[in-house]
Amino acid sequence: MANQDMFRAAGPADFVPDTYHIEKLKRQHKTLETRLMELSRRAVLTPAEEEEIREIKHQKLMIKDLLSQPVGPAEKET
Repeated sequence: MANQDMFRAAGPADFVPDTYHIEKLKRQHKTLETRLMELSRRAVLTPAEEEEIREIKHQKLMIKDLLSQPVGPAEKET
């Protein structure tokens, strides 16, 4: 997924989000949450769906970690 490319390129510890990226991350988090809810409503999951749930939860945690970081230097001046 595209999210993983961003994380791999800089690594979560090296990435300092600015306002644009914060909003983008929030939208991604909401999209992941929606998909997770869709999958959670199913009575039976395939192995692929179970793996997708694990992947979604991992991505959500990574996004939450990024969102908990302070904003970039340009954002602090405003």
